[in-house]
Amino acid sequence: MNSHKIKMMIVVFGGLLATGCETSGPTTQTYSYVRLSGVDRASAFSAATEALRENCEIARIDRDEWTIHSVPEETEEEATTPRVGDLVGVPRTVRRVVTAYVTGDDQNSEAWCRVAIERNESNEHNLFINDMQRDDTATATPADREAATTTEQNSAWRTLRRDKRAERAMLNRMTELSSGPIN
Repeated sequence: MNSHKIKMMIVVFGGLLATGCETSGPTTQTYSYVRLSGVDRASAFSAATEALRENCEIARIDRDEWTIHSVPEETEEEATTPRVGDLVGVPRTVRRVVTAYVTGDDQNSEAWCRVAIERNESNEHNLFINDMQRDDTATATPADREAATTTEQNSAWRTLRRDKRAERAMLNRMTELSSGPIN
């Protein structure tokens, strides 16, 4: 091997080491959290489950992954983006998706919460889907042409923002529930 190839391999390997692995857990960039000192992980998980039950319908509770996911709640709102439909007041479908995650051990735990507000952009996605192709030959499968699939499978949702006020309210409720009855 020549020295140029060796240098390139070192640069590529160094880049891979620098990027690291993607973590599966929450971060302070994507979730709000609260530290629950003196509360074990199982108790914190129960409090998180109850707090979410009070605020939304629960879709899935995963005790192995320590996560709770809500059923998306869809509503309509007028968007404020500079699009033609927005200028004339066409309502857009949005949904609220709540996710809670509990970390920790037998002595202390952390409760994490994310309330994402997402907008349905299926119409925009479908309008320009053929513009992304290199040729216009009909080579797509029926599923690619949206035949024999459900509306949910064909939906394109984009996260607009997080509702941090709702996240904080749920975390406060988790704290209340995990601390037990107040005398």
